[in-house]
Amino acid sequence: MFVQDVMVSYLTTVSPSATIAEAAAIMLQKGTTSLFVTHEEKLLGVITDADILYGVVAQGFTPTQMFVWEFMNHRPPVTHPRMDILELISIMERHKLTKLPVVSEGRLVGTVTLADIASKLDLI
Repeated sequence: MFVQDVMVSYLTTVSPSATIAEAAAIMLQKGTTSLFVTHEEKLLGVITDADILYGVVAQGFTPTQMFVWEFMNHRPPVTHPRMDILELISIMERHKLTKLPVVSEGRLVGTVTLADIASKLDLI
C-alpha cells in the first residue's frame, strides 16, 4: 500500500504573510491543529498550534503583530504519493508526527495522517 492510497487532497493552508491571529482563527474554524504554509501550491512550511502557543503566546508576543513565516517550521518532513506506507509510518514515528504533507513535483497535493492509515487498514 502506498501514500496515494490513503492520502486526502483536502488541504487547510495559510499564507506565510498571514498574521498569527489569522492562522489561529483558521485552525479554530477548520478544527485542525496545523496548517500548511503555501505559496502558489508550493509547500513553504507548516505551523502548528504548539508553534503559536509556545512561540508566540508564551513569549508575550502579540498575535496580530506577528506573522506565520516567523514561527513556522520551514523544513517539515514530507512524503510523496508513491512512498510505501511502512516507510511513511517509520518517518512519522522518527519525527513524532501524526500528519505529513504529501508533495509531488514540488507541489503540495495532499496530506496523510495516522488516522487515515488506521482507517484504511480497518484498525479503527
